[in-house]
Amino acid sequence: MRAVTSSLFATAVVAALLAGCAQTTSPAPAGSAAAPVAAAVKSVPGDAAIPIVELMPLTVRHEADLNLTAEQIQALDAYRKANMPARLKGQTQLLALRGELRAAILEARPTARLMQQVTEAELAHLQARERCAEFMRRTLTPAQYARLTRLYLDGLR
Repeated sequence: MRAVTSSLFATAVVAALLAGCAQTTSPAPAGSAAAPVAAAVKSVPGDAAIPIVELMPLTVRHEADLNLTAEQIQALDAYRKANMPARLKGQTQLLALRGELRAAILEARPTARLMQQVTEAELAHLQARERCAEFMRRTLTPAQYARLTRLYLDGLR
């Protein structure tokens, strides 16, 4: 079931990217061909967008508010240490891929492979965030988790 959901999500992301392109371009006058632009591969922090869910930093910032036990703090620290390197590597890869895709689009180069790679990197990032939320639900009490999610949602802009 998860593979079907992942595949459907990946297809939806690619379709949204393609639809966005169709809506943001104006047709070139008849008989004119736009010269390709030599675009540098450029990534910007906003490319990663706001993570779908980002709970871990709040557990550090609001440790006292959440009344975390020593065991919970230890478990959260171990999870961070085990998962942060892969998450950071994935986010760095995603930024690089988006930069390459941006350049390919601007230079009128083929984009299908890069779009697929961006989609896969985005999906991996979303799944990592979901695993973290699942970890939080298992580690925190229901009251602590409810408080954490309230803090998170109140902080969204």
